[in-house]
Amino acid sequence: MKKLSGWRKTALYLTILATILTTFLVTALIISLHVINGGGASIFGETAILSGSCDKVSRANLWIHLAINVIGTGVLGSSNFFMQVLVAPTRHDVDRAHASKRWVEIGVHSIHNFRFLSRRRIFLWALFSLTSIPLHLVFNGSVLESKATNGFVAIMVSETFLNDARFTLPSVTTSSNYTYALNSESTPNKTIRSIKSSINEESWERLEFQDCMRRYNDLEVLMLNHRHVVMVMSNQNNTPSSQWTRANVVKEDNGWDDQDAPNSLWFAGRYNRFKNSRGLITNSTNNNTVLGYYMQLDPDTGAIYMNETKYEPAFRTMKVDYCLSEIFHAPCRLSIVNPLLLIVCIMCISKCLLCSYTLKVRSWSTEEPLMTVGDAISSFIAKPDTCTKGICTLDAEDLHMKLDPERALGSSRPWKKKQVLAGNAVNPGIWILSYMLIGSLLVLGGLLLAPALQTQSLRESRFAHHQKNADVNDAGLKSASLLGLTMISNTPQLLLSLCYMTLNGLITRMLAELEWASYAISFKALRVTNPRGDQRSTYRLQLPYRWSIPLLAISSILHWVYSNCFYLSNYECKWFHAVPGNGNKRLDSSIDNSY
Repeated sequence: MKKLSGWRKTALYLTILATILTTFLVTALIISLHVINGGGASIFGETAILSGSCDKVSRANLWIHLAINVIGTGVLGSSNFFMQVLVAPTRHDVDRAHASKRWVEIGVHSIHNFRFLSRRRIFLWALFSLTSIPLHLVFNGSVLESKATNGFVAIMVSETFLNDARFTLPSVTTSSNYTYALNSESTPNKTIRSIKSSINEESWERLEFQDCMRRYNDLEVLMLNHRHVVMVMSNQNNTPSSQWTRANVVKEDNGWDDQDAPNSLWFAGRYNRFKNSRGLITNSTNNNTVLGYYMQLDPDTGAIYMNETKYEPAFRTMKVDYCLSEIFHAPCRLSIVNPLLLIVCIMCISKCLLCSYTLKVRSWSTEEPLMTVGDAISSFIAKPDTCTKGICTLDAEDLHMKLDPERALGSSRPWKKKQVLAGNAVNPGIWILSYMLIGSLLVLGGLLLAPALQTQSLRESRFAHHQKNADVNDAGLKSASLLGLTMISNTPQLLLSLCYMTLNGLITRMLAELEWASYAISFKALRVTNPRGDQRSTYRLQLPYRWSIPLLAISSILHWVYSNCFYLSNYECKWFHAVPGNGNKRLDSSIDNSY
């Protein structure tokens, strides 16, 4: 186990951890495809793993996404460890840098070292980076919560409909010959009979007309907790509903067998509530056909104006008095998105292979990498560097990004004690880049928050994938694919990880400087990869666990919180004894398909 001492042992443990997490994900994909729901799911489709009340599904989704972000943090944390291992220079790399009057960084994850690394190590580092990007963009979308939106039937009836008055399909205002509607076992008949039989139950609530229109006439309001609506209407001329017969209402005789039979059903139509309402008629002043007849519903007053050429004078002006709305909570669903989970599995398998190969290459190489400050000190004590010989007072200010002792010092000089801050160990360019990355994340957060607050207040919003949260409505997103929407919603996750790596790098550089300075304050054994004598072994690279573990925990929590703030919502239209009809349209502009 000599070759697996120090950081190598940690690298082995992280490789095993990444392999275990990857095995779990691959097993989940196999179960999704071949076990759940009897198997047979498509690799390009979805597999439902939970269905029920939206609150129950939302809670499950909350904890599943926490697990996703913990797994992602474990895999990406292992990946970052090996990326730092790859950029750690050997003594040969340091000598090459010094010979060309350049410098390298030791104990930190620095791309500044690239110019002195082998092509193979740079290639492996790039593969680690590239396999991380899909994980950030699609991992949180591999489990998708689908919210249901109810399709509903809107019927206009007389008050007597609620008291067992006779009704038939087609409705009294319909002239076309709907043969399927005449069948008592047809879907339209079953639906309206179900409405009529349950109308006095607690599942129905009374609404004033304006409240009714706000609930049912807004294309952007999904029907999550309500379904059918009964609009109770009356004749402005006080004509009793017992006279609602085809012979009395419609001027033309279309040969119906029940021309003289009373019918308490004035109109019936079906409506959808999807998130795609472009190109629909929304002007309530337009005349809209009711299968050859004309009527207009005024969304402000509830008045219905019938076409004078088609309807008898006594029925040309009707009015909706109030509505009865059915309370119905549509079931939600939690699904595994198989193609996205497949992408995650491929990336994780790739990372496991890269971790194993990197461990082999760096552990069994002919030259030891300088992983820690102690490794560098030990190496330079054993073999002094000729390029920096005799300039013990050399510091970062003398380098000016290029090692030139003759120009910087020229001759020996006295040591001057001065008070410095740990932050001085960080190059100004890195500080600027760090501020830019973290600042851009804060700006992006503000840009997302500002329009969200205009749509919904903080008090009204809910944490997690709650159905009450407002949606982002943008015309450009309506035609995007599931993969495209997932990547768009998770793009800030990538920026969040870059900010974590930036903060990690800042703290690592400052702690490396403190460790370097600590050797000048008091006697202290070197922390090295392969200890000799009183030297200390190290299981970490540079960042102490008291720093690295909280940073990883904070990163995981931030990723989880973000995944519950800006996410992809999937809506499915649920039909229960539905009837063909009006699709995704407004009530006041789509009375164009009745029975």
